[in-house]
Amino acid sequence: MPGLEAVESRVPGWLGLVAGGRVAVGGDKLRHWGISETWRIRWAAGPTTIVKRCAGEEALTLDVYEELLIPCRISAPRLLAAHRGDGFVVLMFEDLGRVSLADQPSIDGFIASARMLARLRHNAQGRVATVDRFRFATAEITDAWARATTGLTAVRPDLVNTLRRCEPLLAPNLRRLAETVPDTIVHGDFESKNIVLTDTGPGAIDWATGRVGAHLGDLYSLIRDAGLVGEPPDGIVAGYADECALIGTPVTDLEWQLALGGLVWTLRALRWVLEEGIHVVPAAITWLDELVQRAGNVTDNLARLSGTAAPLDA
Repeated sequence: MPGLEAVESRVPGWLGLVAGGRVAVGGDKLRHWGISETWRIRWAAGPTTIVKRCAGEEALTLDVYEELLIPCRISAPRLLAAHRGDGFVVLMFEDLGRVSLADQPSIDGFIASARMLARLRHNAQGRVATVDRFRFATAEITDAWARATTGLTAVRPDLVNTLRRCEPLLAPNLRRLAETVPDTIVHGDFESKNIVLTDTGPGAIDWATGRVGAHLGDLYSLIRDAGLVGEPPDGIVAGYADECALIGTPVTDLEWQLALGGLVWTLRALRWVLEEGIHVVPAAITWLDELVQRAGNVTDNLARLSGTAAPLDA
């Protein structure tokens, strides 16, 4: 039966774990890294859905949905079905659309995404107060710095001194953040590839790194992504600030928040690249120079804005 073989070859073998008896007529593999495989599935009846099989840190996506996104009513693709396996999960989500901001980058798209981020953060305030798990803490972020420094020492010792300069700035600035900015939702990977363009505006997908916190690493990540395709940051930052003012929560010390958020985001990105990324995405080793340079830049900005002197490179 050649036709049956053709259908089966276009869907993953693990799809039955979440299909619930539905008949798939085809699929498109969207991404496949070592710990994660994502497909868009076409069904004999009903709309397409996104299915994902993931392990390692990515497998936390199910817990993030069950303990954070769903109870706090965070705007994210609906989880339609899930299966917990031995060391992995399989998830099925609603399909928000086929076009991401990475597919069609534009300054208007980046500004709209910044405004969407402002609304996400505003709506989550208060709702996340009772969430015990998935909270950022100073200890977690300083641990990310320590692990990134250790990993960098092993593969690129020439870059370590730049990373060491940021450590004295972490505790005092994170303490100030906790004292002045309320906890909200943090996406953790707020890049153009994870922002889908829909008729009603941009929507964020891939919430594996969703957390409760206050830092603005998401906005920093969006601005960094825009810069990689030549879009300037000023309009994006202004869009975020304008939306915050419009919804009644004007943002204060935005430049300082952005510098601190940039440092947190960069340390977490470096930790992931050094501990996991270089093993599942070999090209990740080439990302280190840019990330460490960014760590140095945001360290300098944070020192200037907080009035704290950062040590010079040794």
